[in-house]
Amino acid sequence: MKKNEELKKLFEADLSGLFSLSLEELSREGELYCQVKSSYIQSDMTKLQDLVSFILNGEFSFELKLISEVRLGIRKRDFHFDNWQKQIDKIPNSNIWKGEILFSLAYAYDYNKDFFNARKIYVKAYKILLKYDCKNKALLSLHNAIAVTGNQYPDKRQFSDYHELLKQAKKYNCKNVIGLAHLNLSIEYQKTGAIQSALNEINKGLSLLEIEFDSDQYYLSLAQKCDILLDFKRYNEAEKLMDLLKSSPHDFSKGALRNLEERIAFEKLNQKIDGTNSNIIFSPTFSQRREILKNHKKSKPFGKLEEKLIQLLLESPKDKITLIHELYGDSEDYFALEGRFKSLLVRIRKKIPFSIVFYNDHYQIDGELQELDKIIG
Repeated sequence: MKKNEELKKLFEADLSGLFSLSLEELSREGELYCQVKSSYIQSDMTKLQDLVSFILNGEFSFELKLISEVRLGIRKRDFHFDNWQKQIDKIPNSNIWKGEILFSLAYAYDYNKDFFNARKIYVKAYKILLKYDCKNKALLSLHNAIAVTGNQYPDKRQFSDYHELLKQAKKYNCKNVIGLAHLNLSIEYQKTGAIQSALNEINKGLSLLEIEFDSDQYYLSLAQKCDILLDFKRYNEAEKLMDLLKSSPHDFSKGALRNLEERIAFEKLNQKIDGTNSNIIFSPTFSQRREILKNHKKSKPFGKLEEKLIQLLLESPKDKITLIHELYGDSEDYFALEGRFKSLLVRIRKKIPFSIVFYNDHYQIDGELQELDKIIG
């Protein structure tokens, strides 16, 4: 297997793909990076530390040593951003390794909640990975760039970005990115109170991500479903899924589990949230939910018609006659239906942080971040 082709396969591979590659005849460095990446995804710290120690003390390439050091640093929460950036700057853009290493550096910033630098570097990684036709990893980097912008501005919505990303991921059959787009759409819907739509989206995401059973993304998707089930007061179902979360070795999963446990204790037993969990790491989403829980604030759930109206407007801007027809049909007097439609708008506008605006004779959702257009032009 040619070097660049081998590296491309390794960069693109998810956990199951790495297992398949491990059975192929790889170069020595390809074999080692396959093991490093697999151990990293599974948070197998003992194996990862042994591998990185072996690589750093051996006669291997500068790129393999650097990516291994960055991945270990993320898992140990031991960040050396200035040094890593100086080392990456030595690698020309013509080197296929650069996109993969930049992606890992961006994730390190992301993990450390430096969303500004994370976004900037994810975009660089996206462009280099796309240049080498690493479409799955490039789209994953694009997904992460969108996600970190949302973490910077949690009161903004990103429906259109994730819907467009979903189209691109489906075009190239990037199942991992499709699953993550559904996960993030689920989060977006839940934030607005559209919990049935949120549940539908996370079920789609889990069906694609469950093949990566040991990955952080799978466990966070599981936690997302648990949180939605709690919105429905379906405690028994949520607690059964939480038993699966307990097997996760990942920091963010452990933080999500703690958040879910405290939410149940608060809602069922009226126990206060413990604010002293300094050693627990929360993902940005569950960190935001933790603050909402502590402040006793939560979006009011949508009714079926409210949820349907949001769905219609997410498809495209629509005029009033079309919306009334889609929502109520034509069996009643139009003017009576128009009054019901106006009341529906008032109820929705009280519940959601973004607004529904009327522009050029059409209703549409305003206040969305249009991040994807900025990145890909």
